[in-house]
Amino acid sequence: MERLPNLDVLDNQKGMTAACDCCGSFLMLCNQDEGFCHFCESYLLMGEDEPNNPEVDKFAAIQLLIDQRDVEGAEKRLDKITSGMENQSNPYLLFGAANMYRALADIKYFDLDYHTAGRGFMEGNSSNIYHSLDLTTKYKEMFYKAIKLAENQTKTGMDEGLLYLIFISYMKLKRPLDAAKALTSLKHARRSLAKEYMELINAVESGREEGKQDAINMMSKGNPNAVYYLARHYVKQKKLAEAKYLLEKLNSKVRMPDSLYMLHKIDRVLEETRL
Repeated sequence: MERLPNLDVLDNQKGMTAACDCCGSFLMLCNQDEGFCHFCESYLLMGEDEPNNPEVDKFAAIQLLIDQRDVEGAEKRLDKITSGMENQSNPYLLFGAANMYRALADIKYFDLDYHTAGRGFMEGNSSNIYHSLDLTTKYKEMFYKAIKLAENQTKTGMDEGLLYLIFISYMKLKRPLDAAKALTSLKHARRSLAKEYMELINAVESGREEGKQDAINMMSKGNPNAVYYLARHYVKQKKLAEAKYLLEKLNSKVRMPDSLYMLHKIDRVLEETRL
């Protein structure tokens, strides 16, 4: 296995935590002023007067239902919040909701049981998969609505926070070329942690070798999420042992759905190749 960089980033933020103002999840800050949510990857800048999402307290309650794997309960509460017309004009609220629907879709999709009664296909699994597809439709709708609102609001002037939201939303929709356009809009903007994080994600998802060093550099700046992108780099290099090690360490420290499900996929591949 390739020698990996130290993971001090996962231990050095003791006491530096905050609540995400998009999805209500708790995160480890990069420094005393800013950080990136592990659950939805929103950019959090401390000291703002009001949360970007006026329903953040309700979202925090839904996070507890997600932790309890109460998919139906969480989905019903999300539906009730996002169905309100007044909430359809807030891109940050829609972004937070999209990420929770996305997490619920993954929970249902991977909640498969091929072993209880042997290796046959289980009827309950079909139901889970169809439910996952319904949730996927919901989260895509939320992301596209958030992007449209954010794009309309940036027509009157550059807003790094909204451009970041557009970028990360397109990445979660697996549309990296559209995401790259949002990054290009920041080409002449000052260097910032948000911009560096976008550049890291763009490099890794594009399969460029510099993504590895970008991830290590971001880790040195206190961003635990960079461990996930370093793992993604190794997956693209087909170095699954390295990726598995990094994800297991990350998952022991933070609650990052993308990291959990990437590890699940790696474990499944490793199990299949041992057969």
